[in-house]
Amino acid sequence: MANGPKKNQSGGERRQGPSGPRRTSTGARHGSPGARGRGRGDDLIVPKDALTVWRDDGLTQFKFAVIEVDETRSNQKLEAVARARAEPVEAALTYAYLLDRPQSTIWWREWAGYELEDELLAAAVLARPAIRAKLDAFDPKDNEWGIEDIEDYRDVLVHAHHEEIDEADIRNGFRRWLQTLPPDARRLLAKDLKAWRRPK
Repeated sequence: MANGPKKNQSGGERRQGPSGPRRTSTGARHGSPGARGRGRGDDLIVPKDALTVWRDDGLTQFKFAVIEVDETRSNQKLEAVARARAEPVEAALTYAYLLDRPQSTIWWREWAGYELEDELLAAAVLARPAIRAKLDAFDPKDNEWGIEDIEDYRDVLVHAHHEEIDEADIRNGFRRWLQTLPPDARRLLAKDLKAWRRPK
């Protein structure tokens, strides 16, 4: 995968819902469509604790690759910490940071072209059997929203049901999303995550 510029942006705490329509299926941007990365080697393992999940005001929230940072006074210094952490990451990376007390946090927003919050949220919603059954039964001439395109229909399903998901859905969707990655992409994700989390 080609490296890209690393960016930074400040981040908020709450997920308000999907950020907008997505025109490509989960995992379709890398490798051949439908490729499955099911390798069992250690270099393919993405640890469960890479995903942080919690409940806030009745809504399931999540972040990927969270690191707690002792810097609590300066956004500039916190961003410098995030930039240093991102330096060994090979894929293009967009990270976010939140200045807070007693500890600040930094985490990933986008990796290798994958918009992680949207990808994982969609995977979580569609991991629910009832929602997946609706998508599988999609009929462009006969559906409750009168939608003719299956990708638009999937986006509407995610928007309609994202507030219903719980931690189990998020983690199940995360596992399913990982399985859509080709082995090389999954291997790079595990490698980049390890480099990002390595103590400085």
